[in-house]
Amino acid sequence: MTLKEYLNQNKLSLKAFGDRCGISAPTVLRVRDGLHIPSRKTLNAIVSGTG
Repeated sequence: MTLKEYLNQNKLSLKAFGDRCGISAPTVLRVRDGLHIPSRKTLNAIVSGTG
């Protein structure tokens, strides 16, 4: 499942998901759209945020 699919399926905004993970909404947007390869720290935060 992609991050975009996860956000849509769980009806999460970029800000809500970013707050859950401890990262900014713009960072979530860049990762979701493939414009940014996340650092290990950001990737771990996303993995933790998605459970």
